[in-house]
Amino acid sequence: MSSSSSQTSRRPYISAALNSRSNAAKTLNELIKIHGLEFAFKKDGVKRDMERGCKSALADEYVSNNLHNLRTQYLTKVINLFRQKHHVAEIIKTSWTSDDGKAQTYDIIEVIHYPTNERLIADIDMYDGLHQVMEIPENLEKDVPVAFVGTGDDIRRLVATISDEGVEEALLSKWLARNGIG
Repeated sequence: MSSSSSQTSRRPYISAALNSRSNAAKTLNELIKIHGLEFAFKKDGVKRDMERGCKSALADEYVSNNLHNLRTQYLTKVINLFRQKHHVAEIIKTSWTSDDGKAQTYDIIEVIHYPTNERLIADIDMYDGLHQVMEIPENLEKDVPVAFVGTGDDIRRLVATISDEGVEEALLSKWLARNGIG
């Protein structure tokens, strides 16, 4: 089977992986979807502004700080939304060492769904997060969610449907590198 037909045949599996999440995860995902789309739109605007401006280390740091602040602002909005619906939610920082030996960190939301007490991971930037850790075939890109709520196993299923190779835990460190998650 050619690589192209293999990638096309995986398209339904992305949908199946997303649909296999619990009802709690799917409900919370619907709550945050608009915030993920807004964040992506504003983030692209910050990046475009950078491209128009001068390219320098100072400009790169400025843009990086702006993106971090924007992300934190949207994570806070989502946490407040979850709390209004009586869920327990907080920003958590995952950390791991990348293949090149550099320490990495990433902020995600951990949410305990009320009334099921299901522990879930929420990311308003899942699309770009996946792009940073793996190559996503062009024909599958539109099926990858912008925002995501699910368990560690849900993330593993999603990554497994996108990747031709086995799912390496290192790829998932961004979302699962905190004790007890996953």
